[in-house]
Amino acid sequence: MTALVAVLTVVSLLNLLLTVGLLRKVREQADRLAEVEAGVPPMLPDGVEIGDFATVTLDGEPLTRADLTGEVYVGFFNWNCEVCHDRLPQFIAEAERRSDPRQVLAVVRGTPELAVEMTSRLDPVARVVVEEKRGPVQVAFHLYATPAFCVLNPDHTIRASGYEPVLAAARP
Repeated sequence: MTALVAVLTVVSLLNLLLTVGLLRKVREQADRLAEVEAGVPPMLPDGVEIGDFATVTLDGEPLTRADLTGEVYVGFFNWNCEVCHDRLPQFIAEAERRSDPRQVLAVVRGTPELAVEMTSRLDPVARVVVEEKRGPVQVAFHLYATPAFCVLNPDHTIRASGYEPVLAAARP
């Protein structure tokens, strides 16, 4: 009988921990949604120059801000974000309309092992970077939330940005 009570106590405590964790996640999502609806930008505002960065693409190619030449379409994703997966087809469609995959940059938050499904879809149309939260590219763009999209001018200033791929891809 004592063993049964001990097992039930442990199971109840685990259930409580899981419930608290889920409530925390739901609260974070609700806060993020409220910020999006309030118009909080996902990254640096339009007209602002991005910072310097140095990273490596999934293909092993070194990538710095200086390597982003011409107009570059940029998308930021999180491997475990449902909205990111929902926006992925729109981003890919816009990327395919561009003549050079080197003019498209996709940054996926996570690890290469976790992000493999997303990166395999992005790799044919973009230079792909996978980095942990607060990685060098995210810091350079002052990324606040994902998904986020922008068009970068040749002078490394953001021309258009937003949470929607079509909005960010809009031409002046």
